[in-house]
Parts: sequence; C-alpha cells; structure tokens
Amino acid sequence: MKPTSVSVNKKSYNNSSTLRHSRLETRLTDDHSNTNIISERTSSNIELRDVNVRDAFQHVYGESVKRFNAGESNKKRHIVDMYDKLVSNKKTKPYVEFVFKYGSSTDMTPDGIYDHDSIDRDGPEWSRRVAALEHFGSNLDNLFPSCSFYYIGIHVDEDNPHIHAFGIPHFHDETKKLDVGFSFNKSMIECAELVGVELDETKTGDKSQSSMMTKYLQGFIRDAMVESYECVNDTKLTLSEKSKHSSLHIEEYKKAIKPINDLHKEMASSLATLQLVVKQLNELALSEKDKNNVLDIVNSIDVDGMLDRLNAASDVIGVGDVELSFDGLDVDQLKN
Repeated sequence: MKPTSVSVNKKSYNNSSTLRHSRLETRLTDDHSNTNIISERTSSNIELRDVNVRDAFQHVYGESVKRFNAGESNKKRHIVDMYDKLVSNKKTKPYVEFVFKYGSSTDMTPDGIYDHDSIDRDGPEWSRRVAALEHFGSNLDNLFPSCSFYYIGIHVDEDNPHIHAFGIPHFHDETKKLDVGFSFNKSMIECAELVGVELDETKTGDKSQSSMMTKYLQGFIRDAMVESYECVNDTKLTLSEKSKHSSLHIEEYKKAIKPINDLHKEMASSLATLQLVVKQLNELALSEKDKNNVLDIVNSIDVDGMLDRLNAASDVIGVGDVELSFDGLDVDQLKN
C-alpha cells in the first residue's frame, strides 16, 4: 500500500558519536539495543555520502576563519580550529541529524497491523520507498543549501526504509567578523530564503521561526519528498489530511504538544516498571502466584492505549503516525 504520510524529524548534537549507529562500517560490528535491526540485511544499507567530519567543518568555516584571523590584531583571539572550538564547548550543538521516511511499516503488512516478522521487505512498496529515498537523499544539498551534510545513509535493515542525514547547519552574516556562524534556526531560515520559500515576519521584522518550521521543514521539504516518490515511481502520492503540515500559532502548538509531553512522562514511568519486572524475573525463582502478580503488572501497562493517545495528539500538529519501541524490551514477549 502506498504511504499516506511523510516524516521529517531532526535532533541537534554537540558531538558526532551518534553517527556510529548509522555508518555501515560500525553498524556491522556494533551490538545494538534496537531489536528491530536485522543484521543479515545491514550490508544492503545504502551510503550516499560519508565525509570526514573535520573536513566538513573546514569546508564550512575554513575561509571565514581565515578572514577572521586576518582582520583580528589580537592573536590570542585567533581561531586555530573551528571544529575544536565548537565541539569543546558543551553548550553548542553544531551538528544536526535529520531522519526522513515515507509512511509506516504497517503499510507493508498483510492486515495493516504492526508485526515485525510480517513486513514485506522484498515487496514492491518497500522497493518504491528505497528508490524515492535515494532520489531525495541525492538532492539534499539543493534542498538544504546552508547545511553541509557529511553523512547521508539509507537504512533498509529495520521496519521501514529511512534516511539518516548528518550535517553542519550554518548561516552567513557579513556584518560579523566571523561571517559564517552556527545556529540551526538561522541556518534553516537561510535555507528557506535560498530555495525561495517566503517566510512570515515577526513584529520586530525578523523571519519567523514557527513559519520556518511549517512552511519550510514541514512544507517545502515534505513536498520535495512527495515529488521524489512520484518522480521515480511514476505514480501519484496523496497524503492524508492528518499528515499535511499544519500552520498552528505558537499557543496552539503548545496546547497541542502538551498531551505528547505528558505521555512521555507516563512512558518513562511505565518503562521503569518494566525494567523492574525484568530484573525480578532474572533474579527470582518465582512461584506460580508470583508469576501471576508479575503478569498483572505487565498487563496493567496500556502500551496500545498510550500509542493511540500519542497518535491522536500527533494528528493535531500534523506529524503523522508514531511508532513506539521500548529500547530492548518486547512487551508482548514479556506477557507470553
């Protein structure tokens, strides 16, 4: 079944260590807590780019640093290495990771219900998504002109093909001595302007960050994903109404996101309970009565209900369905 949603997610980091999870070389050798990874398929993951991160920093900041040092008479303020300068400051987050995917894994199961083992990973829809991701991933430099990507990889060894793209977001400001700066929001605003997305302005005349999110990341970029799918597969892709990007004002967004934040707290509490159960199972020779007590605890955790509530909240802000995985814990297996 064709997907009815596309997903764009991002996270900023202070260091590039999370790349180990994505890079093929380390993914083949590392142990993973993610039980969805099928190690026999990992060698089929596709790496579109893998550049040394220091070289990527030099590409972004090198000329700007030269100009800064040439114009700075105080040699104590000279920048020796921009990579070391930014990464050594734990408050800065000079890296960003984007994850892009089409639909969900349930689109590729016989009855539309999640089952890790029944996903058709060799079927036509799986192949269509991989082809679309390759097309989209190859165009990231044009879509994000102010984010220098040093790694772009497609994972085909999990439940749904998806891209992991690691980049260095930056922006230009000729009024500053160091005329290339680091800021995710300013970088994305500059990207939007360079690709021709007209953003709203705040009362002070600055470009609106919420407008950047809705019109650029959740608008322009998601539209580009749809175009890639349609281009390589020669088929029309229609998104469901709930998956289309929203244009919520900030107060509406805060109200909509509250159920998700509340659910995160509930999930954390439930996970702690599950971990305690696992510890008890490992340490105790349980009687039949104790086993029933443990089973009652596990059954009391309404994972399906939490997922339904999370998706209901997600629908409001247009982020599509959410898939939950309890890192290394299989609730159904515990119940059995």
